[in-house]
Amino acid sequence: TRTDTTRKDLDPINLKTAGPLKLILPRAGNSRRARLETYLNEVGARVESILDLDSMMGTLTTISESDWVSILPGTLCITDVGKKVRKLHPITVPRLTVDYFLIQSQVRVLNPAAQIIAEHFIQRIKTVCAEVRTCL
Repeated sequence: TRTDTTRKDLDPINLKTAGPLKLILPRAGNSRRARLETYLNEVGARVESILDLDSMMGTLTTISESDWVSILPGTLCITDVGKKVRKLHPITVPRLTVDYFLIQSQVRVLNPAAQIIAEHFIQRIKTVCAEVRTCL
């Protein structure tokens, strides 16, 4: 959420009792959209409005400057912890998870530079996921 709300940064949120929400979601057809809609229905979240927005920079800016909110992976938000840009509210009931995949060719191995980059990303995701759990 934006920074001028009454909820404290890193206060967990229950989407069933948090609404009605003005929610930014990726457009229909995006795999995140389908998963989020299913999740919102399952938890009984009250959604007032949905803004279709595929740009992550646009989503983050809109959150910072309005009363719109979004559901984003912790790996994207961890750099906001302790900053005064946006408030983060971990969803704890029920927990929503993200799966990360490294997709590569079966017939061609990664070149050494690409392998180093892939290993760096994998390690960074593991580190950030551990930090996000610590923040809860």
